[in-house]
Amino acid sequence: MKITIVAGSTRAGAQSLRVAQYIKKELTSLGAVTLDVVDLHQAKLPVFDDTEHEEWVAVAKQLEGSDGFVFVVPEWHGMACPGMANFLTYAANTKLFAHRPAVLVGVSNARGGRYPLTQLRLSSFKNSHVVYLPENMVVGFVNEMLHGDEPASKDDEYIRGRIQYNLKLLLEYIPALQLVRDSGVIDDKKYANGM
Repeated sequence: MKITIVAGSTRAGAQSLRVAQYIKKELTSLGAVTLDVVDLHQAKLPVFDDTEHEEWVAVAKQLEGSDGFVFVVPEWHGMACPGMANFLTYAANTKLFAHRPAVLVGVSNARGGRYPLTQLRLSSFKNSHVVYLPENMVVGFVNEMLHGDEPASKDDEYIRGRIQYNLKLLLEYIPALQLVRDSGVIDDKKYANGM
């Protein structure tokens, strides 16, 4: 079972990468075997222009064979950061996400973090056929959360528990959606794109 975590910020030293690393550690504790983190800051994907860039080829190789995903999406001015939208545009027609589960994790330095998740749920599934879990997480006041092994506050404790809960759900969705992919009912040649 391979799970890929995407740290959606293109900023150096981003909190979303720290959250992604925390989630990787939690998935390891839950028994997930193969884990990879795609850091969109390091990936340096050019703005999508419908040509194949070597930066995308490298990222696509990291995504290959993934059974499930965690998208850590920072909120920039009430929206998903542009790097995440760019990444999802590259991946839209690759079938790398097709009929595979993904957990959305919003990240905000304040009380926000929810709008980017709604934004991704509205449009990013159409051609990628990614299946977002109905549960998601929002790590608000991220600078104060997920440091060290012990929670620093009740809010930190709650977020850690919520992360565990959502990751356990992801681990159950992965084999369930494998059954769907193996069923023979998916016709991605005739119905390659969403409506």
